[in-house]
Amino acid sequence: RRAQLDELENALRILARSMADDEERMANPGWRGRVDDLRFAANEAGKLSRTEFHRSALQDLAAEVRLLYGPGDVPAEYAPYRGEHDRVLAAVAALRTPLPTEPEPG
Repeated sequence: RRAQLDELENALRILARSMADDEERMANPGWRGRVDDLRFAANEAGKLSRTEFHRSALQDLAAEVRLLYGPGDVPAEYAPYRGEHDRVLAAVAALRTPLPTEPEPG
């Protein structure tokens, strides 16, 4: 799980960095807020990976990650970040999927 948390942290940081590189869009408070959300989630993944945690903490973190867009067509403003976003989605999915040694929630 620590490797999965590291992957999520790295994926979030790469996406946030890519989005922050667009100085024109960073002038928009909404865009800047999305970047801040990604950085916050990356920091949370990093903190969690350095502590003892329960599966519920992984689920909470996965739910905390604010995705750029939902299913369907990629909005034009997010198209340049699709690869980075897909990496974040894969990392979140991995955290949500129980390992064979973990009991199913419920």
